[in-house]
Amino acid sequence: MPTAPRRPRYFSGQLLTAEDFEAEQSYHLEARRRDTRHLHGWGVVSGLDVTPSSSGGVVVEPGLAIDGMGRAIVIPEPREMTDPRQPIDDRGDPCGPAVESDTVTLCLAYAERPDDETDPDRFVRETYVLEVAADASDPPEDCVPIATLHWRDGEISVSVRPPRMLASTDVLRQMILGLVRRVHALEQRSRPPNAP
Repeated sequence: MPTAPRRPRYFSGQLLTAEDFEAEQSYHLEARRRDTRHLHGWGVVSGLDVTPSSSGGVVVEPGLAIDGMGRAIVIPEPREMTDPRQPIDDRGDPCGPAVESDTVTLCLAYAERPDDETDPDRFVRETYVLEVAADASDPPEDCVPIATLHWRDGEISVSVRPPRMLASTDVLRQMILGLVRRVHALEQRSRPPNAP
């Protein structure tokens, strides 16, 4: 059940603390995520193709997804998984137990960590984890399935899951305009020759 949003209220002379700024950020983050979740849904927005690699693993191409909580998950550069049964973080480091199965589902999950490239005490990097599940027929809302991997006779094959694909506003607009043109053309063809 949705709740009414609550935002900080300021007044002149107020002493602001870290909690006030965190509340301000939380208000805007939640508003953006709520809008994204309800207006666009969740799934793969672009990219995130998964292909076998020469090392016997897989490569996940750059792309963007939205999870069921409305959070954007970005993979900015190709990420190789040398062992696709082992979950990894955005740096390629193992993060969780490996899954022992001949078929696994590769999922993309949102993560945060201190930003080591700037100032880890002041900045948080919104990043990702590549999760692995033995059975993800009903994935949790915080995980976007991107491929199913099968091993047979030592070879790996990739079945791209029919992900929930999200279309950008421009793509949706073009689709709607195309439908309008098509309906208009059909109406023109169905009119008698002497009709105004």
